[in-house]
Amino acid sequence: ICYHVGHNSEENIIEKNIAANSIKYSTGIPFSHDNEGASFAYYYPNNDFIDNVAAGGNGHGFISWLTWHSVGETWVNNNVGNPRRFKYGTFRGNVAHSNWRGLSFSSNEQGLNTNDEGALVIDGTKSYRNQDQNLIFWYSQTVKIVDSLFADSMYDLEIIWA
Repeated sequence: ICYHVGHNSEENIIEKNIAANSIKYSTGIPFSHDNEGASFAYYYPNNDFIDNVAAGGNGHGFISWLTWHSVGETWVNNNVGNPRRFKYGTFRGNVAHSNWRGLSFSSNEQGLNTNDEGALVIDGTKSYRNQDQNLIFWYSQTVKIVDSLFADSMYDLEIIWA
């Protein structure tokens, strides 16, 4: 993982960066991102990713998996809350190309109870020539895609269990 924004990390701005040739590896420690090889990874949604490029990796270009399993049920129940429902930051102008997967998002439910406020908006993003998917969602709801381009992959957009 080139750029990793971990749990409890909020209000960071990751802007105008390049990650190239990221590789999958296994640490032997069972983290939620183990063996995913993401160029940009974040597990707390309230961070901004603007005008970044993920190119040529054998894993994910960008990955955002908001599962509470990686932080534990006790953490969620102690009034900290579930990251699946925290407000999403800006995701704009990013590019993912020539990776295994371009953009991967899982378990985002930000807009369910708030009239879409804080929901994930993918704006002005390009994902192309990725081996498997350009954009994939698992267990996700209330996502908006605006002015974006997805082309030349096995699946340009895949939505599973959403």
